[in-house]
This record gives sequence, structure tokens and C-alpha cells, in this order.
Amino acid sequence: MEPDAVRSLIDAPGPFVSLVIDDSHDTHDAVEQAQARWAGIRRQLEERGVAGEVLLDLQRAVLHDVPVVGRKGRLVIAGRDGVIVSEQLDDPPTAPMVRVSEFPYLVPLGELATAHPAYVFASVDHLGATVRVHDGQTVRTETVEGPGYPVHKPAAAGWHGYGDVERSAEEAVRMNVRAVADRIVERANTAGAELVFVSGEVRARTDLESAMTGHIGARVVSLPAGAHGRRATEAELADLITAEFAHHRRATTRAVMDRFEAEGARGTGLAVQGLHPVCAALRDGAVETLIIGGLGGATVVSGTDRTTIAPDADSLSDFGEPPCRIAPADEVLPFVAVTTGATVLRADDAVTLTDGVAALLRYPVVAPARPGRPLPRGRPLSSEVTEMSDERESGHPGACVDVPIEVQTGSVTVAGTLTVPHRPCGAVIFAHGSGSSRHSVRNRCVATVLNDAGFATVLFDLLTPAEEADRTNVFDIGLLAGRLVDVTVWLAGRPGTAGLPIGYFGASTGAAAALAAAADDRVDIAAVVSRGGRPDLAGARLADVTAPTLLIVGARDEAVLELNRQAQAAMTAVSELSVIDGATHLFEEPGTLEQAAARARDWFTRHLIPAT
Repeated sequence: MEPDAVRSLIDAPGPFVSLVIDDSHDTHDAVEQAQARWAGIRRQLEERGVAGEVLLDLQRAVLHDVPVVGRKGRLVIAGRDGVIVSEQLDDPPTAPMVRVSEFPYLVPLGELATAHPAYVFASVDHLGATVRVHDGQTVRTETVEGPGYPVHKPAAAGWHGYGDVERSAEEAVRMNVRAVADRIVERANTAGAELVFVSGEVRARTDLESAMTGHIGARVVSLPAGAHGRRATEAELADLITAEFAHHRRATTRAVMDRFEAEGARGTGLAVQGLHPVCAALRDGAVETLIIGGLGGATVVSGTDRTTIAPDADSLSDFGEPPCRIAPADEVLPFVAVTTGATVLRADDAVTLTDGVAALLRYPVVAPARPGRPLPRGRPLSSEVTEMSDERESGHPGACVDVPIEVQTGSVTVAGTLTVPHRPCGAVIFAHGSGSSRHSVRNRCVATVLNDAGFATVLFDLLTPAEEADRTNVFDIGLLAGRLVDVTVWLAGRPGTAGLPIGYFGASTGAAAALAAAADDRVDIAAVVSRGGRPDLAGARLADVTAPTLLIVGARDEAVLELNRQAQAAMTAVSELSVIDGATHLFEEPGTLEQAAARARDWFTRHLIPAT
């Protein structure tokens, strides 16, 4: 589903009309059957008072959208201003589903995203490839021809220079394979492809697959070539592709459920089930994956804001919210999940969940803040942490207190801000990049996400104004790491933050300083996150890092991405390389910085919060 359609659903006022219909065109009278189905649906909608203009829009979507081939279903959602969603579904329903509600019915969209993720289809030979990229509803096709010629070896030997010709042909093949592999990897990264189908004659296919290593290589699915070894079309291999999608859907669902069971067994607080805990997690924005089972006729109550929800009116009133609407849980819960950036997954029928619903969380939800209650942020206080600690004990749940700090490090004093939420679960110290400071807008954005997740944060200037004037200091990783160690020792010894597990978040050159500091014996660092960083500048200290490390890099920041791969190879600690599609070095593209912040939060949650 396109992002614009998701935003339209979130922003559109109710009521909504949601239809799940049979959109099959596998019989000679398919058009007549569709018209008869629509006539029955229209009567139901008229009885429910749906406006005539909306009915006309729905009729166009049901009867006049591009017809599909074979047996398919369709989900159509309309608001006051017309049709917002019209999506083909893999299977037709046994009977039409017609709903008119304050919430759209989104469960089929979750199934659709799992069944048909973004993917790449490449039909290859030793000359090049035809590449098709499927990204949502967009399909882009291009032909990639390698630069190497000739590619055919001579049929027989016996003349002068045969060996040179043979070597020339082999080199041409390698050049062509490399060009095609590079283009496929680029397109797959940009689209966020979960599967890469490679069709071709065995030798061409295996050569290409060998050239695609790493995370993209792990997603390759091999398919045969066309007749007589020619490049096959996607339509010719449709059955094999459909079967692989079904396998992928089952594997994805199984992986989520396995993780859900594992988190539950470990008692991490990241797996919850039942209407009350799931509603609490959705209110808090903590849900990563919503798992829908047999909800039956369960309902959910919402307040003035449609995302403020509870299982019943009494529970909602506990949060100071008047009950404004009641709707089926299978409408409300997925809507709030999509609104907060979570994915929606339908559990297999064999899975039994409390109240028919469960969730995997980004971070544990202990005591969510009450909506509608103002939270003090940024209130200036004394720099004495003891006063701050007293304030936190008497403050509201969810409150954050900002404290200006000054820390002596060597012969200079560095300035910063310590932000502490109510009952922090850990602390993260930021190391900014060259040319930046504690006022970095991007680092402050990430810090806010971490504060909301229960982490204290420290943003401070690594250098004094006088030191910044000498550009050699900006790249003095030993100096910057030493400053970070001194601030860490200070934080670990202060009342109110002593005893908290500590992590580092580094950007650009600050990432190298963070890793070098994490390797210092004077500090105990639980986790490190690098955003658009230069971990390679940490050099030999990379091998000494023991803290689990997440390297976040933009897919379009190609030079830095390669440097991060090299740095990761030099590390012995647990590490992950997380590539954000569409992002460049500064994560300026819409939504990319938010993704980076969410991944950092999840990493710190996993490694700083002890399992209980």
C-alpha cells in the first residue's frame, strides 16, 4: 500500500465503508456476477445511510477497476471524500464483507504486506539481464547490458592466440556478471526488497548469485530460464513465484510467532497478549508487530483522539478520557497500529491468544503516561542531580527533567544537557560528529525518542569553542574518546543516575569516538549505536569493543556504507549493520531519521534493559 494512502486513512474523518469482495474473473459471466454482487452490497449501504456520492465512487472501484485474472479478492475502503484504498487480495472471501464504521477495516492490508513484499525479478544471461522492481503498486523495468565483450569462447583451438581469446571471453563474462549484480543489489536496497528472484540458465544464474553476497544474496530465489535458455518473462514463472510468496508468508509468520514465544519465555516484557496490555502498548506507541487472532465480537472504546483506546469505558476513564466511540476490536487495533508505524500480522488459526490478540513490543510498557495530562519538559532546574532526583520522585509518570551540566575533563570543562525521565531504565550518552554540537537537531530528535522510551540522555560538546577552531581536534579520535570516558565516569557516579546501564550513540566521527571509548577499561558500556558514522576511524580499537553495536547507514550513502562494512568485519563484538532505504548521509529524507531513531531505541531497549 502506498504511503500516501496510509496517511489519507490516518487523517480522514469517519465514518468509513470497508468492503471485502470476490473480484474473480475466471468465468464467462464474471461481469454479470460482479454487477449482481454490487447490487446487493449497494442495498446494504443505502440502508445504512451511506451518501450517494460515496456509493458512486465505490461502484467505480468495484465494477470498473482494472480486472484481475483468475480468482482474486479485493479490499475497498472509502471515506467521506471517496475511495481511499482499492487493493487486490490473493483469495476471494466466501461471502462479501460490508462494514460501515468510525474505523476502516485494515486486517487484509497486513496480510497483503506479508504476502507480497517488495521484490526484484531478474531474468539473466551472460550478456546482461532484464530487471523488474516491484515496490508497492509501482513496477519498474530496465535492461542491464554488461560492458564486457565478447562472451563466447571459440569452438575449437589450433590457431595462434587461442588462450588470449579464451581469457578475454572469461573476463567479459565476469564484467557482465558484476555489472548486473551491482545493479540488482542497488535496486533491491532502494526498494527494500525482501525477495530477489533470479531466472536464467544454470551457469549464468549461479555466477550472478555468487556475486551477490551479504544481505541481498541471502534473499535470492533461483528460478529456471525460459525455453532454449532464453530470458524468461515474469508471467512465464508466475506459478513458481506465487508458491515462493506463499512460503515466504508462512516463514514470516512463523518467525514472528517464534520470536513472540521466545520473548515471552524470557520474560523481557516485549511480548504481551490480551486486550488490556495490547491497548496499553498501542496507546504508548510501543507496538512493533500487532498479532491478530480470533477476536470474535470483541469491541474497543476510544476517546476524543481515535488512538486513545481501552477495552472498556471504565478503563478509558482512568486516563481522563471520555468514551466517544465503540467499535469492533479488529478495526480499532489495526488502525492504531498502522497510525503508530507498527505492522499487522494475522496469526494462524491453530494459534490461541488471550482475547484473540497479542503484540511484540519495541520496548516494555510498565506504566504508560496518561493522555491528556501535560508533562513538564525542559523546565530549568539547578544543576544539582540530587534536586533532580527529588523532582523525579514526585513528578508525573512520563515526566522528563532537563538539567544543564558542566563536566571537568582534563584541563577543560565541557557543557551539556542531562535529560532524565521518570524512573529511567538506562542512560545514553551522545557523541556528535565533526562540525556539530550538543544542539544538533538530529541528535536531539533521537534523544527525544529515547527519553520517551524511558532512557536518560546526555548531549554535550566534545570540544570547547577554542578547541573547535583547530580542525585537527575534530578528527582526534583519542581526544574525543577521552572526553566521552570522563563524562561517562561522571554520570555513573552521580546520584539519580548511578547504577543505570549506559550506552553510547555516535554520529559521523562521534561514532569512532564512541567505539574507542567503549573499548576503554574505565567504563562499562552496555551497547553502542552509530548513525551515519565513521567507525573505521576507531582503527585497532574496533577489535577491543565488547559492547553489542548497531551500525545504522543510509542506503544511498554508498561510501560510508562500505566503510561500515569494513569496520564491522574488524569487530569481534556482536554487531548488526542496519541499512535504511532511501537515506543519504544526513538522513534528511522524509521518515528516514525517524526510522534511525526507532532502530536505535529498539537496540538500546534490547541491550540496556535486563530481562526479568
